Amino acid sequence: MSTFIRRALFAAPVLAMLACGDSGSGPATSGSPARVIALQGATQIGVFGQPASVVPTVLVTDAENRPLSGVTVVFAAAAGTGSISSTSATTDSRGTATPGVWTLGSTFAPLVLTATVAGLPPVTFTAKAIAPDAGVLAFNITDPANDTLAPPSTTLPKAHDVLSLRGDFKRDSLILTLVLAAPSLGSVGGASAVSGFIELDTDESAATGARAVSNTYGATATTLGIDYVIILQGSVPSVASLGNISTNAAIPIPVSYIGNTVVVRIPIQALGNDDGRFALVGVIGTQDRPTDFFPNSGSTVVHLNGSLAALPSPIAPARLPANPFVSERLAGWPTLSH
Repeated sequence: MSTFIRRALFAAPVLAMLACGDSGSGPATSGSPARVIALQGATQIGVFGQPASVVPTVLVTDAENRPLSGVTVVFAAAAGTGSISSTSATTDSRGTATPGVWTLGSTFAPLVLTATVAGLPPVTFTAKAIAPDAGVLAFNITDPANDTLAPPSTTLPKAHDVLSLRGDFKRDSLILTLVLAAPSLGSVGGASAVSGFIELDTDESAATGARAVSNTYGATATTLGIDYVIILQGSVPSVASLGNISTNAAIPIPVSYIGNTVVVRIPIQALGNDDGRFALVGVIGTQDRPTDFFPNSGSTVVHLNGSLAALPSPIAPARLPANPFVSERLAGWPTLSH
């Protein structure tokens, strides 16, 4: 069914209700409210921190579908989903009421606004917010220079040394930018090309997911239950993999190697429409061995606005299963330490 036909079918009864309010007798000013409907703005897409493009509007009618004026409507924005100009409004002569401007919250989680008339079920408005094109900083982790893991032999390729990992939200994606001390060599492949993984705990629960394999290579992320893992393979210069622990499935995601940076784009939808709060830990190396883990503190929990959060209490790693993606991909990596 075309969008035009759907809108026409929806608009017909609504217009009929409003027409009753324009009859000679005018809108009903007495009687009990019988129903509340979302007249406009029921579902929409907007930008972090910006007003919703359509003002949420409800229509209140009596049992005869006549618009009611003078009815109090209470509006409430769920925690974290933004703010509204007014939490209470009275229906006008056409039976409609609005909360004024709905400024959307800065989260990828569903944004919910409710409108309630006493004695009737609430009406729900939902919005999906995306980050602005300019981007929103999620985090910027720095890592000390010259702290690479000790190689078992001086004849091996030069170690990759992580200097920083930055995360930015742009539109509907998380952009990770990994900065190395020297060129990544990702475009040429071979033994010196970047390899490794970044593990994400998106539900911030140490009791779900998989054990952090990063701990095998020097990290101390005992507070994390890994839900997703990004696999970097220098032998495939334009594609990385995103593994989902719960489904045991992986999808390709774009990656680029430019000079001493590695840039990965992860659609938020591929992370289960995460709200922008998560913890991470990772290990980078050459094709033959790990060379640096990050952050040195063990792991970092980040919020969408760039702030850091306290880590949960450590748990016994044995309670969680192994990470199948990393365990299989890096079976040949030796266990090293600083």
